Amino acid sequence: MPSTLRDVVTFSQRRTAPHPRYSALLFALMSLFLFQIWEAFLRFLLQRDAFVVCFVLGFAALATAIFLRQKRLLSVVDTDKRLGSLTLALMCLGFSVMLNSWGTLIFVPWVYFRASFLPRRLG
Repeated sequence: MPSTLRDVVTFSQRRTAPHPRYSALLFALMSLFLFQIWEAFLRFLLQRDAFVVCFVLGFAALATAIFLRQKRLLSVVDTDKRLGSLTLALMCLGFSVMLNSWGTLIFVPWVYFRASFLPRRLG
């Protein structure tokens, strides 16, 4: 996986990536992120208030995913530090719920499918 910003740019291009699955996953994540921001912006323009309970639930899901990831990174026993596909899907789901972007929830299975080469675990 990429360790610097230059590696992210290299991995995001289909021709220079070591494997096409990296560019597909990065494209899915960027598409999801841009649609989440767009949907939140449209709600702002229409002056619709977001549900605070959903914000709290999404923030809790995002915080849980980050906590589990940090726990795995700080573990001395576990040597596999790769990001899990379930952690990535939980982060995307939490961010969508936190922004009250309900239309983007259909993209979360797409991100999970594109992350199928990652290990299926939390953390």
